[in-house]
Formats: sequence, structure tokens, C-alpha cells
Amino acid sequence: MTSRERVRLAISLQQPDRVPIDLGGSVLTGISASAYARLKDYLGLDRDKPRVYDVYQMLAQVEESVRKRFGVDAIALDRLEGPFGLRREGWKPWRMFDGTEVEMPGGFNPVSDGKGGWVILREGKKVAQMPADGYYFDPVDVMPGGAHVDVESYKPHLMSEEELDFLHRRGKALYENTEYAILGAFSPGELFFGMGRGGYDKWMMSLLTEEDWVMALYEKETDAWIENLRLYTAACGEYLEAVVFADDLGTQKGEFISPNLFRNLIAPYYKKVFTWVHEHTELKVFFHSCGSIYHMIPHLIDCGVDVLNPVQCSAANMEPGQLKREFGGKIAFWGGGVDTQKTLPFGTPEEVREEVEERLRILGEGGGYVFAAVHNVQQRTPPENILAAFDTALEAGGYPLE
Repeated sequence: MTSRERVRLAISLQQPDRVPIDLGGSVLTGISASAYARLKDYLGLDRDKPRVYDVYQMLAQVEESVRKRFGVDAIALDRLEGPFGLRREGWKPWRMFDGTEVEMPGGFNPVSDGKGGWVILREGKKVAQMPADGYYFDPVDVMPGGAHVDVESYKPHLMSEEELDFLHRRGKALYENTEYAILGAFSPGELFFGMGRGGYDKWMMSLLTEEDWVMALYEKETDAWIENLRLYTAACGEYLEAVVFADDLGTQKGEFISPNLFRNLIAPYYKKVFTWVHEHTELKVFFHSCGSIYHMIPHLIDCGVDVLNPVQCSAANMEPGQLKREFGGKIAFWGGGVDTQKTLPFGTPEEVREEVEERLRILGEGGGYVFAAVHNVQQRTPPENILAAFDTALEAGGYPLE
């Protein structure tokens, strides 16, 4: 069975020959650049500098040698531009604060913040910052909700012909020259979390007190999403298995907002977009949300979500057995394989193996599961633990699971 066939069965709630594995198939299932450099060194692989293709999260571009070593089944069809408008081309050397030598996009030209950190400017405006000894470039841009924009003058971004041509050529090459399941990195934004960046207090209040303005903004935003999806799927949809959307609806202890507020105000617009995907394509809807979202999952299923990521089992109410019992026949789980907050970075290799075996047994039962860590592998994660996690997934993930 090919990787593409394996993933296709899993996200259709069926059981393939083994649990599919993902590392680097999206910016939500990747690995930090410094952890990746240490992993390659530990495995005795080539000494080429990691390429940081997602500057926001400082994620390494996973190479074919690593995908083969870990039995990875998914690969990303990345957009032409990454975070902060940085095109993924013209790579040049840079050194991270921990000493890791990496390659950054050619347009990456940070300036000092005067305090030992770095700032990224775009058209003279600060869009991201990394503090001294930091690991990530946190965005500081103001999104529509936080800015309280005038809806009539607000113009969402539409994909360019250049990007659509890039997606077509790149998608076709991946489809014809590999057997990986290809994930489409479509997500143009978020209807809840991202729209409040730059002013969460105002945005949260607006959700409760300015419903008409929020709905008008959502109408304009989702209309643009659908137009972009029409362009996007025409360019590369035939090569993909799923299209990726992301929003963060949960904290460690519970949902950010009332599930009823989400159902009544936000969910109808997600349903509008996801219904378009299902009515016009054969693609699955892959939806990412961190945190405790147990009470949101029924609404996400109703919206048309097919695949849920990252399955943060360490958050409140996210016990894997309960999730599988209640939702396993309705939605596929992609992630949840090992905790990236505690077990993977701070546990022993044996503790990592035990957790992976347990998650495979629970979440993988009957199919409908793709193994990945809970979100991205973080900077200081020991290579021994990464090896233990993915080797265990490959060795113990064959069906029937024991």
C-alpha cells in the first residue's frame, strides 16, 4: 500500500495496513529547526543546514532522507510565500540564538530591536519580533477584528496568478514523482483567534456586543475564502487529499469562548466554507485547533470537518479514550501521538515509547487515525526521544493493533 492510499483510507475513517505517520506534512505537524539539526546529526545524516520554511514557528523543511527514515506518509504543498510575506526562495545562512546554523528565505532581513532581539519589518512596519535568546518570531500585526476595520473598505487578499501557477506546478510534481499524501496549506486566516490579534480585549467584546459588525466582516471574509478556494482547487485540488484550515479555539483548561457562542455566531461561516469544499471537490477538510475543545467538536463535525488536529490530549477534557469513543466514527484524528509539552521534550525514551504505544492502541483502533506529535516538535527536544516516538509508531502501528 502506498503512503497516499494509506492516508486516504485513514482520513475516510477506514483501516489501512498500518497507521500512517506524519512529520512535516504541514506547519502544524513539523519540527523546529534546532531540534531537526540535532536529530540529523544524531542519525548521522548529511550536515546540510536546515532550511527554515516557516519563519513564524522557525520550522525546518523535512528532507527526503528523514521522511524515509521515519516512514512518513504525508507531504505539504506549501504556499509560495510563508509567514510575514517571505517567499520560500533565495536561501541564505543565519545563526539562531542557540548556535544552530540554518538557511533562511532570501527576503529575511531582520533588524536589531535594541535589546538583543530581532525585528522583521515589512514596508517599514514591524510585523514580527524575536526576543533575545528566543526561538520564534511572534507576529505583531493587527488583524481585522482587533483593528475594528470598516467592513466596506476592508479587502481580503486574493491569490495571484503567480501563486496559482506555482501551486499547480509544484502540486503536479509532488503527485507524479512521489507516493506521498499531499496536504494543501490553504488556510488564509482564522475566524476567531487570528482576527483578534492586536486587540483581543476589543475583539472578545465585539463578539458579544457588535454581532452585526462581526457578521458583516465574516460575510466578506468567507466570500473571499470561497473565491480563493475556487482558484486554489482549480490550480492544485486534483493532487491533494485534504485542504488545511486552522483556528485556535481552546486553552489548556477549556474553550476560549462559550461553545454556544461559537455555534451561533462563528460556526455558520465555517459551515458555509466547508460545505463549498464538499460540494465542489473530493477533498477532506483538515481542521487544526489547539487546546481543550471537547465541547466544540460536535459543532466542528456539524460544520463539515473531516480531520481534527492536533488532538491535544494533555488539555482538559481531551482524554484520548473518550474522544475515540464519542467521535471516532464521525471524524478522523491526526495527531495526539505523543505530548510535546512534557513527555517528548522531558521524558525518557522508554516513557515516550509507552505513550506512543498507548495512543496508537486507543486512537488507532479501527482506523481513522494518522500518527503525529501534538503540534510541532519543539526546540530542545532530545533526538533520542524523537527517534523513540517515530520508530515506535512505525514498529507498533501495523493492523491489527495489539
